[in-house]
Amino acid sequence: MTAVVDDIVHRGHGGRLAADAGGVNDAIPKSVLGKCFAILDSVAASRELTLAEICRLTGVPKSTAYRLSKQLCAWEALDERNGRFSIGIRMFEMGRSMPRPNLLRDLVLPYILDLHEATRQAVSLDILAGRDVLCVERTVGHRSATVQPALGRRRPMHSTASGKALLAFASKAFVEQTLAGPLAARTPYTTTAPDLLLEQLASVRTTGIATDHQECHLGISSVASPIRHPDGRAIAAISVATRSRQFQPDSLGAAVRATATAVSQIVATRDPWSLRLRALTEDAH
Repeated sequence: MTAVVDDIVHRGHGGRLAADAGGVNDAIPKSVLGKCFAILDSVAASRELTLAEICRLTGVPKSTAYRLSKQLCAWEALDERNGRFSIGIRMFEMGRSMPRPNLLRDLVLPYILDLHEATRQAVSLDILAGRDVLCVERTVGHRSATVQPALGRRRPMHSTASGKALLAFASKAFVEQTLAGPLAARTPYTTTAPDLLLEQLASVRTTGIATDHQECHLGISSVASPIRHPDGRAIAAISVATRSRQFQPDSLGAAVRATATAVSQIVATRDPWSLRLRALTEDAH
């Protein structure tokens, strides 16, 4: 359960549930709606929780958590099986109707499928989500890395190749606020020194390629390149993850950059799409 709490801590931006190291939420939502979101957020972060675990992570009293969880089940926002709660089908349906990520996914999917076929590795499409990166599409094979970005899951920008690719083309103010911390170490290899991260971002702006070497998951390394709007900002990033012992940053980086460049060129020629996709990076400017 410690891993679940750590994940929630890392996702504590922009109104998301935040927990301390002991797994108890200090800021218990006061409104009914806030309590419902806290319950949904805790379940989404861990895939499956008992009522007792929901109470511990959210701080919501047991009787209230029970009543709201049952109501969420009736609405199909949650699903309960054998006393364990998971996200329900209604949330999937609502998520599929969100226009901006789905617009981007529809545009990029053929390209990441080609990239997966060429590399035989896990390929993902990530966007900015507060000060995290959010995986909105991925494609994997039986030879792909054993740990891949999970769809709909957030990861800290500073510990991922995709995050660095996005951060490199964000505004100076956004970069400064992000590097002001906290910059948690996900592994012993995570870059947490702001000065070193600034050097890495400068390199990304020059080469168009960002890397992480076991910074987010031990044994997994990745390379990413930004999809850029005509105004220069990065609206998303494409990344390839592989086992660290097989990592070939030069060849993988060239393939990822070529793919991201091709998508960027498509974005530039589609004015209506370009304008709507630009909104993906509003928080960073």
